[in-house]
Amino acid sequence: ARAQIEFKPEFKDFRYGMFGPEQDLQRMERELKLRYPNRLLSKRFRSLGQTTWLEAMTVTTLEPNLGLQPTLDTGEVAVGGFIVTTGVLGLKTLNPRRMITVISQGAREARFGSSILNFLGASEDEIHEVYSIKDRSDLSISLVEADGIWCSSWNRFGDFAASDLFNNGYTSPMLTRRPLL
Repeated sequence: ARAQIEFKPEFKDFRYGMFGPEQDLQRMERELKLRYPNRLLSKRFRSLGQTTWLEAMTVTTLEPNLGLQPTLDTGEVAVGGFIVTTGVLGLKTLNPRRMITVISQGAREARFGSSILNFLGASEDEIHEVYSIKDRSDLSISLVEADGIWCSSWNRFGDFAASDLFNNGYTSPMLTRRPLL
């Protein structure tokens, strides 16, 4: 029989890690502190250094079971890309020509992310700072900063509805703020 390992994270140890060329990550960290000085992402950013796409995807794509495991060389636990708002704010600091974010329509997206933060030991205030729609949260800032928001409905499909998910992804509406996007 397999022994159960108790996982009780302390949110103070949680970091937002990103892979990439070191000079870009240094710039990203510096710019995050300038542009978003009081955001959780700015305070807890962590460069994961440069790696291959295969390695990055191996240690970050843990859906759907949140298969926590010490996947980084440091022995740290990776929880994948569950905190969806970080990509826009981080990548926006590198001044891309266009930034499109993909998000599921409806409140379930925020509830899922909130439950992950709760699992990681975040307080209600910290969860609110990341996912509030009413206040200035990482999510609301990301939606304003993005040039386009691709609004899927993937949360309404079952686990094995690959065809429905695929069709929904390619037929979902996109909100744009810039012409020719």
